[in-house]
Amino acid sequence: MKKRYDIIFVTNIPAFYKIALYNRVTEKARVLAIFYRGENSDRNADFYKGERKFDSIVLPAGTPYTQAFTLRKLLKSVEYKELVIGGWDELPAWMCAFASPRTKNVLWELGLHLIISNNYKSRRG
Repeated sequence: MKKRYDIIFVTNIPAFYKIALYNRVTEKARVLAIFYRGENSDRNADFYKGERKFDSIVLPAGTPYTQAFTLRKLLKSVEYKELVIGGWDELPAWMCAFASPRTKNVLWELGLHLIISNNYKSRRG
């Protein structure tokens, strides 16, 4: 049986502000965050601190192509209502947009609006 989520967030790094945001969404929805990069040595360790109250996965380092393939496989292994992609400037994000059914994709701006709302309700019931 596939694990079910209301929202899957795909973004580059597990920054503290994203962790705080996803924790807030977790109060209203089942969340999975997929980070296609881990911590960056250019940033202070505090930048990545924060308790995660949601499921999360950091993809193993690799080429953008291997990460895109891993993301595609991962998206097929779970059920989800909405996919929020945190950027369009890297191959893993583009792969998600094409690997996920168009009706499940959410623009980041709309996703952010849903997140900030205290009354989050999925567009899909």
